[in-house]
Amino acid sequence: MPLFFDSGFFLSHDATDLIKKLQLLPDDGIEPAPYHLQELKEAVKVIEKLRARIECSSPHRHAWLQGTHTLANGSAEQSGHQCSPFLAPTFEEPKFAPAIDLQAEVREIFSVASRLDIKLLECLIRYAKEMNPFSGTEVAKALSGNITVTELIERVEPASHSYAALRKALKKYQQLCAERGPKSMHSAKLQMGSHGSDVKRLQQRLSEEAFYTGQPSSIFDKSTREAVQSFQRSHQLNPDGVVGTQTLDRLNEPYVKKLEMVQYSLRALRHSQTRRYERFIRINIPEFVLEYHTDGETKETYRIIVGKAVDAQATLRGKSSRINQTPTLVSAVKQVILNPRWYVPDRIRMELNDNLKSDPNYLVRNGYVAMSKSYPWGAPRLFQRPGPKNPLGQVKFEFPNRYGVYLHDTPQRHLFGLARRDFSHGCIRVDRALDFAQLLLVDDENPESAGIEEYLKKNRQFFITLRHPVPLIIEYIPVSANEEEKPVFLGDPYGLLAGNRANRS
Repeated sequence: MPLFFDSGFFLSHDATDLIKKLQLLPDDGIEPAPYHLQELKEAVKVIEKLRARIECSSPHRHAWLQGTHTLANGSAEQSGHQCSPFLAPTFEEPKFAPAIDLQAEVREIFSVASRLDIKLLECLIRYAKEMNPFSGTEVAKALSGNITVTELIERVEPASHSYAALRKALKKYQQLCAERGPKSMHSAKLQMGSHGSDVKRLQQRLSEEAFYTGQPSSIFDKSTREAVQSFQRSHQLNPDGVVGTQTLDRLNEPYVKKLEMVQYSLRALRHSQTRRYERFIRINIPEFVLEYHTDGETKETYRIIVGKAVDAQATLRGKSSRINQTPTLVSAVKQVILNPRWYVPDRIRMELNDNLKSDPNYLVRNGYVAMSKSYPWGAPRLFQRPGPKNPLGQVKFEFPNRYGVYLHDTPQRHLFGLARRDFSHGCIRVDRALDFAQLLLVDDENPESAGIEEYLKKNRQFFITLRHPVPLIIEYIPVSANEEEKPVFLGDPYGLLAGNRANRS
């Protein structure tokens, strides 16, 4: 049975909705070439032309197009249902002799419409997969008639406010790329009280992205400071209102680079593993934020510290890897550990040698304990007892992964006040980690949730297994959106986009 045509070879509402959506593919940053839109358009024109020829050439046009049988006396009798236009015609030749070969015309419209129906089906499947790679069940519902194609299109589109904001940003930066590059800035250390041509140039630059809305005055006044702060907040910078080196670098960032980050982020949001779950933990590395979602809503947000943005390589146990960077992964938090021991990894144990040179008793004073196992170079492996000096703080969240990373508390809480927070060796430090642990256990309806305070008073580890493991997705999306649905350029701290660009070239 055809999916996109009715019995008169007219496009269905589903077909017109799909074609309209395919014409808007560039608005989502999707390359339209694989959908062959011009070929679809030409096929529709051919069908319209054939249908018009049939209707104009036979007094029995409804019999030919709607599936009725022609009787010997020239009257038409309904067959009891409308035949599918994709079922081979089986009508008797009418006595009326048209100017065209009606049988041939009907066979032709049948053939063209059949091919077009298949092409539209291919486009629908491609579109659904591009918009949501995890939509196979919904696609099956549409193909079996349980939902309409229009409903499928609505369901596969990301519903987040970030995605809507980035669609708007895509048009904005496409226009900026077409019109100009950013007005180049040369002077740093512009602040309240500064004046002159550099300030005017700054105001003109900020107005390009609508951060500054007044007339350039060459005076760094309150409105200029507020515009600089808005720019800084939109670029993950400390909003001090001063144009320093970091702010200057972001002001001089090419619009084509920003456009590339928006396009990359749109696709990353469409393909995010978070779309598979209703309850999950999401970490976006460049955003330095952990989100806890339940029932399709963000229930709580926590600041985090992620791995250092170091581009060097290290080789441990014969394997080469990037030093300290937090990996992207999909797993599930299965266990909460109170008063955790810290088992010192290979590379951090080597870093402790500098402390030992200046203080031979460093390990004993800080609660390190030697184990029977050894590091590759022969020294005994170490763990650190629970306590105020333990870098894991009071709680650790474990999830299976091949990188040996986990979420944990930290005694160094002052770092959470910084705008950019990439200081760890790869694990993720969580602000208000005990509150997060309590929230997970309560939502898990775990009986151990009531005993956290008592467990923490004791100087030994307590392991709490979650009854329902919580999916964890660590991803890398360089552009987000604020509450006003304006883009926030988080940057590319690990240089992953730059690496992709180099590979393409």
